Amino acid sequence: MTGRTGEYDTSARPRTGDLTLYATGSIGMGVWVTVPGLLLLYFLTRTLGVPALLAGATLLLPKIVDVVAHPLLGSLTDRRARRTGHRRGLLRVGLWLTVAWIALFSVPGGLSGTPAALWVGGCCVAGNLLFACFQVPYLTIPSDLRIGYHERTRVFMFRMAFLTLGLFVAGVAAPALVASGGHRAYARMALLLAGLLIASQLVALTGVRRLTEHCGFRLGITVVPAVLMAVAMACQRRCRLDRR
Repeated sequence: MTGRTGEYDTSARPRTGDLTLYATGSIGMGVWVTVPGLLLLYFLTRTLGVPALLAGATLLLPKIVDVVAHPLLGSLTDRRARRTGHRRGLLRVGLWLTVAWIALFSVPGGLSGTPAALWVGGCCVAGNLLFACFQVPYLTIPSDLRIGYHERTRVFMFRMAFLTLGLFVAGVAAPALVASGGHRAYARMALLLAGLLIASQLVALTGVRRLTEHCGFRLGITVVPAVLMAVAMACQRRCRLDRR
C-alpha cells in the first residue's frame, strides 16, 4: 500500500531484502561513530603534534555544532517530507560524507600543531553536519512507514544488527590499519574505509526507496524530539570512547 497520509496498515510487511538494503546504511554509520572516537585524539597529539588542550577543544567543537544542527536538520527534513512524500533528498546530501571522511585523516604533510588542529576541526565539523544529513532522516524511516508495531520492531532489529556489525568492523579494522602511526597509514585507512562508507550509504538509499514504495509513506512523529535524544546519546557515547 502507498500513500502519504492515513492510518498505519498493519497488514503491510517489509520484505527481507528491502530491510537488508536499508539496514546496510548502519554499517557506514558505525564507521563514522566509532573511528573518530577511537583515533582522532591520538592522531592529533601523537602524529600531528597538537597540544593536548587544543586537541580536546578541537574534538569538543563538533559536538557543540551537533547540538544546534540536528534539530534544524530535523525540521528541514520534516518540511521536505510533507511536500515530497519521502526523505531521500537529505539522505543524498549525506553522501558527501565520504569526502569529509577522507580529508579528516589526510592532513597535508606540511601541517602540524595549530594549523593541523584547524584542518581536523574543520573537517570534523563538516563531516558531522553531513553525517547528520544522512543520520537524521535515516533513523526516522521506520516511523514513516505505514506498518504496524511488530513490523516496525522488525525494522529496528535489522538496523541494530547491522549497526553492531559496523561498530565491530570499524573498531577492529581502523586501529590495525594505522598501527604504524604515520600520516600515510591514517590516509590509507581513510581511503579503505571510505569505500565501505559510501557503498553502505548508496545501498541504504536504495533500501529506503524500496521500503517507501512497498509499505507506503506516512509522516510519523516529527524528527526534532527524537533527534534531541539521539544527540544526547551520541555525545555520551563519544565521550566514553574519547576517555578510552
